[in-house]
Amino acid sequence: MHEDLQIISVLGPPGSGKGTQCEILRKRFHCAHLSAGDLLRAEAQKENSPWAALIQENIKAGKLGPREMVVGIIKQEINALVEKGIRVFFVDGNPRQLDTARFFEEQIGPIQFFIELKCPDDVLVKRLMWRARADDDESTIQKRIETFKTQTTEVLQAYRECHPVGHRVIGVDATGDMGQVYRNVLGALKARSV
Repeated sequence: MHEDLQIISVLGPPGSGKGTQCEILRKRFHCAHLSAGDLLRAEAQKENSPWAALIQENIKAGKLGPREMVVGIIKQEINALVEKGIRVFFVDGNPRQLDTARFFEEQIGPIQFFIELKCPDDVLVKRLMWRARADDDESTIQKRIETFKTQTTEVLQAYRECHPVGHRVIGVDATGDMGQVYRNVLGALKARSV
């Protein structure tokens, strides 16, 4: 477990701009952007991965997979980046479930705070259909949005209840274009002195 890392979780429904914003922040702050989805897709392509079949099955179902697998793959990447001197991480789309959040903090280290990107469903669907990734058909998109609403919202609510709003969970309007959302995220980070 790493106590000296600054870990910021960026959560929001699929299509809210998590990956885009994390990538912009990575460049701005010279830190790491970790996308659970990207790490899992890369792992699924490895010939010798014991997780490949399970990852593919979960992608089709619109899910990430077991917490031990997801957190293990993220931890492996964090450890590799720590060896290179990286200490600040924007974790894109994880942890998505409350038990995974607790497991993440036990295995990797505390999450300083969460940025919650908020966006209406119709905007999310439009963005995802435009993106046209292989796992972004309309049925899968709806499953992923529902999964977010039923699982990830629980994580954010639990951290709000344990810590006053504004201390561990920062809500950011993600309805606008990429530049506007970035300005909103940057404003939230500046308010946190990041």
